[in-house]
Amino acid sequence: MATTQSGRQATRALVPTELGALRPAGSYTFDELYRFAQMCQTSGLFEDVSDAAQAMIKIVKGQEIGLPPTTAMAAFDIIKKRLFIKPWAIAAKINACGYGGFRIVTQTPEECTILFLRKYPGRGWMECPPVGYTYAEAKAHGLVDRSPHWKASPAHMLYQRCMGRGGAMYFPELLAGLAPP
Repeated sequence: MATTQSGRQATRALVPTELGALRPAGSYTFDELYRFAQMCQTSGLFEDVSDAAQAMIKIVKGQEIGLPPTTAMAAFDIIKKRLFIKPWAIAAKINACGYGGFRIVTQTPEECTILFLRKYPGRGWMECPPVGYTYAEAKAHGLVDRSPHWKASPAHMLYQRCMGRGGAMYFPELLAGLAPP
């Protein structure tokens, strides 16, 4: 073991080698990802994950759309045995793609409207039709009664629904891990 300048012995890192440096999504082996999934499940930090297999699915889905493992664990929720991407991850994918953007037009406790932009080859930047979501719509779908977040932060919840809807409508290839057309 090496000795530091202060004379103390340096300790070896307990972190597995594959997690010691950042690597791009898709550059991990199956065994590395599964070991990481086991650590995520054991940590207890991800309440929606009941076993390593569920953690692995979140991580693999993240790899498919270009997210690193830790980001994938945070970017997806498992709700009623289905995988859902969080709106902040959708917004990040749109901002990072180079051909997409968005602007919040309205955000109140009653409604949210987002204007999505997309760059098309030979045509440049174009506005997509605005995407909206209202509190009345959320109430009609039973969302307000199912979650205390709708009562505590309705404007934020409307933004999340609006971003999810717009991302799926105008940037489905980003959410599916496909190349843009």
